[in-house]
Amino acid sequence: MSFSSLNGEIDVTFPSTIKATLSMKTEQGEIYSDFDIAMDNSAPKVEEGGKGKGRYHVSVEHTMRGKVNGGGAEIQFKNYNGDIYIRKGK
Repeated sequence: MSFSSLNGEIDVTFPSTIKATLSMKTEQGEIYSDFDIAMDNSAPKVEEGGKGKGRYHVSVEHTMRGKVNGGGAEIQFKNYNGDIYIRKGK
């Protein structure tokens, strides 16, 4: 599944037993969730050959990734100007 918005919030509710791998990104907003998300800690990517601007090029991924209830199907959230709410249903 994929949810996206340019200007506005994304607000979704999933069953409490969902098994999912989340990919979340917002440029000018915040991310909120009722779920316990096991976040992946990825290190910055370092490549040699900085295209004439330096010896190395360091890139940092701005997408947050994590697993709910051990992970499962991938669910993607992308938002430019707004918050992301991932709620736990009853």
